[in-house]
Formats: sequence, C-alpha cells, structure tokens
Amino acid sequence: MASSSNGAGDIQGEGERRREYTNAEHGDFLRSERAHRKQHEATIQAMQENQATQTSTLELLQKSI
Repeated sequence: MASSSNGAGDIQGEGERRREYTNAEHGDFLRSERAHRKQHEATIQAMQENQATQTSTLELLQKSI
C-alpha cells in the first residue's frame, strides 16, 4: 500500500499513522527537554547539598553528646 500525505503533516500508509514534526516543533521539544534536564540537575544538586548539611549537623550533634 502506498503512503499518502494529507498536507497537514500526517502520513498514512501500511495501516499506521504517524505525525511528522516540523523543524521548529522539534527545536521547541529539544529546548523543553534541555530545560527539564537542567531543572532536574538543579534539584539533584540541591538535594545533595541538603544531605551534606544534614550530615554536618548530625556530626556536630554527635560530637556534642
């Protein structure tokens, strides 16, 4: 079966349907993914810093007992 396009970015053929994304849409997706990754890395760093602070506090408390 031959593929056909309806002009709106959708391709039909072989009983499956998928959407072709424009370069701009793909660029938007990649920028969104990078922003999400940066936020995730910042969250991990904040959690590690928090854990280090808690460890330091615990060590100080243990020394004072």
